[in-house]
Amino acid sequence: MAKFTYHAPVTMSECLGMLRDNPGAKLLAGGTDLMVKIRDKLIQPDVVIDIKSLDELKGISMDDEGNIRIGALETHTEISESKLILKKYPFFAQACRWVGSMQIRNRGTIGGNICNGSPAGETLPSLYILNAKVHLRNDSGKRVLPISDFYCGPQKTCAYKDEIVTSIHIPAIKGKYKGAYRRQGRRNAVSIAMTTAAAMWREDDSTPTGKRFSIALGSVAPTVIMAKNAEEFLNGAASCSNEILEKAAMVALEDASPINDIRTTSDYRNELVYVLVKRCLKDIICNKGVE
Repeated sequence: MAKFTYHAPVTMSECLGMLRDNPGAKLLAGGTDLMVKIRDKLIQPDVVIDIKSLDELKGISMDDEGNIRIGALETHTEISESKLILKKYPFFAQACRWVGSMQIRNRGTIGGNICNGSPAGETLPSLYILNAKVHLRNDSGKRVLPISDFYCGPQKTCAYKDEIVTSIHIPAIKGKYKGAYRRQGRRNAVSIAMTTAAAMWREDDSTPTGKRFSIALGSVAPTVIMAKNAEEFLNGAASCSNEILEKAAMVALEDASPINDIRTTSDYRNELVYVLVKRCLKDIICNKGVE
């Protein structure tokens, strides 16, 4: 493994100063992606900044208006076992339970998962349909990006080199809602998903059914995407019959542009889009969900 200088700041201001003075530095949170990349010589940073001691990046909380804040250092296990997340968004907790192995979930953080930027990231489709916001900070100030604007391409984020993700915020949802998450991998555990999907409806009196749908797809484009065509079809439909749901799943194929890779073929991914979207929609229409 290549040599690098290791820093472990104990305050946020100290960390931000290190990022400012070392533009090529890499942040170490759980290390489940970073250390593998360094070992395999995919990256060779001169400076690694360990942020695990920064309490400002921890915690899961909800304010008086129902907005949820998840600190960037919260692990996937902590999120999946959070009583607040399980009550409000169990499908997001379920997605966190699919990340890697138990050891990876115990170590890996939501901030690291988001910053890794993989279109196969298990947590991302749920965060997309929840309209999550990514909070960033550098030595000059703070900014907020919708998660859909946080990515510039596969494993490429729009964060500045001297910025750190501090937290992820999920805006409160007014009225009733239901959400679901589905994925398909080669195995039932410890496998990178071939395709992922998440779907949600929110109470909305302006649509014929009184429901406004959101659908997100992973591993079928350079980044996680929203299935806009399928959403528009459902939001204009007169009912949520099985026929309508199956048609929406077919329409979702118009939004996907999968590729062939080591995990599977583009043709099979297209089949998975149809199957997973249909299952998600039936989960939130036919089965009990969050209300």
